[in-house]
Amino acid sequence: MKNLAVPNSNTPIKRRPILRFIGRLYLRILGWRLIGEFPNVPKCVTPVAPHTSNWDFVHAIAMVMATDLRVTFMGKHTLFEGFFGKFFYAMGGIPVVRHDPKGLIEQVAEQLKGMDKAILAIAPEGTRKKTDNWKTGYLRIAYAAELPVIPAYIDYPSKTIAFVPPVALSGDLETDMARVQEALKPYRGKYPDQHL
Repeated sequence: MKNLAVPNSNTPIKRRPILRFIGRLYLRILGWRLIGEFPNVPKCVTPVAPHTSNWDFVHAIAMVMATDLRVTFMGKHTLFEGFFGKFFYAMGGIPVVRHDPKGLIEQVAEQLKGMDKAILAIAPEGTRKKTDNWKTGYLRIAYAAELPVIPAYIDYPSKTIAFVPPVALSGDLETDMARVQEALKPYRGKYPDQHL
């Protein structure tokens, strides 16, 4: 398998030489590889699976650092207050207010619409434990913000991290969820018995 290609002009990136060095060093030492191609779009929603271990987050952060990708994530609004607030904003966080009448989907969709480039990464299982029902939030956000869905995986047997081709959306939650799950089905997490 080839290494991850050079970012194209559409790829959401943020130049961070020191973090890039640290991320690449981490991946090299542990034997992880980035393969395939970057999304050729300025913005997308990226369900990342399988998610069975806290190590998934560590490896994913290393990948983000190693590639300079501008990845965003959702976080409770209180995380963005005080001393650490600037850190979470700098890491690409999107603050959400859970009790806001607008609702989480609309809040995130509005913020994504206001960004030039961004990859919103979400673990669709919503838990590290086995579940047969993935959360539909990432699809609802993609519909509301009119963004493509480009899944990514963290595969432990091959120690590879990659994006898969965009999933053709029908607008039907059940159909689109099945398509995303099918695209990510071949890959295995750290604890294979804990995912689909």
